[in-house]
Amino acid sequence: IIMGSTSFGKGSVQTIIELDGGYGLKVTTARYYTPNGRSIQAKGIVPDIELKNISLENEKEESVAEIKENDLTGHLEQETPDNMSADEIVDSQEKIQASLDKKAIEKLKKDYFVHEATNLLKALTVLGK
Repeated sequence: IIMGSTSFGKGSVQTIIELDGGYGLKVTTARYYTPNGRSIQAKGIVPDIELKNISLENEKEESVAEIKENDLTGHLEQETPDNMSADEIVDSQEKIQASLDKKAIEKLKKDYFVHEATNLLKALTVLGK
């Protein structure tokens, strides 16, 4: 399922070859196609579920992190490495948490597309049970 807005439609990759005298030559080196062979050039990808970008500033703030892997059907069971102590595991988790980019997390909380995709995943999880 593709959610969002129609993509830009840039369906090619150009490479610039530097020439003498400060000149260059731009050549198309690749093109993008959908799995069924349609070029996306100038048309883009039309999503299955079209979304318009709106601001979530005034909406109830809901963390993307509220969905846990354990909530998903077919999740992997928890495994603890045999060679790590409980303190090492906690320390490792704290280091990972501390390294998260807080600005990116705040942006995700306010991103309407992420919010709607999260809602879709929740719905699919409920329907799958």
